Amino acid sequence: FFFFLKKKKKKKKKKKKKKKKKKNRFYLKMMFSRIACRAGVRGMMRAGAMQIKPAAMEKRWLSGACGKELEDEKAFFEEMEKPDVPEGWMMSYTEGSGFFRMTKSAGGMEMLVDCEFKAHDTEEDSTGFSVIITRNGVTADFTLRYAEASGSYTVEGMTTYTNRSSATELTPQAGVERDNNYEGPCIEDLEKTEVVEKVKDFLSANGISPDFAAYVHKTAQVLEQKAYMKFLTDLQTFAK
Repeated sequence: FFFFLKKKKKKKKKKKKKKKKKKNRFYLKMMFSRIACRAGVRGMMRAGAMQIKPAAMEKRWLSGACGKELEDEKAFFEEMEKPDVPEGWMMSYTEGSGFFRMTKSAGGMEMLVDCEFKAHDTEEDSTGFSVIITRNGVTADFTLRYAEASGSYTVEGMTTYTNRSSATELTPQAGVERDNNYEGPCIEDLEKTEVVEKVKDFLSANGISPDFAAYVHKTAQVLEQKAYMKFLTDLQTFAK
């Protein structure tokens, strides 16, 4: 009987030892997981600290990048050909705008050239522009495109207005009138006739020659370059 009791006591002691081992393993796991967690958090904090840069440094980098680009563009601008305005024409341009105008009065006609430029691409090999001529109470609007490769221009569209202001004024009302105006016939259809060729002959006889179109093309490149340099200057000032 005593022997049996002793055995039972021994078994109980063994069970207690096993529980202690389990508890020890659990505590060890918890300890290592906490250490690993702390190490991971510290690593993330260090990495985050390296990635976060002061706003002042970002501003200096943007300003410096703009300054470097501006110096390169100024050097490029100095090398650009700057053509003289053709005789009899007046050219107007507002700094920062994306277009320029040319006007001329001759032979009972009022002539206006509109050329719009948007993207910074001084190597663009063609330029589109409009020639608006008023005579005999009718205003005709010819859309042309000069190609540097061929050294000539093509007619891309044409329409007419009974009111000159609808074709030339830069007002909301004139813009609505232009939108509502008949946009003109399909040029592909007109090319089957002699109309397009005769229009080019008429324009050339009134000073809208390939050389004049080349001037418009080069001037658009020069003014666009100036607009781009102003943009870089403004952005550099903004970043300071």
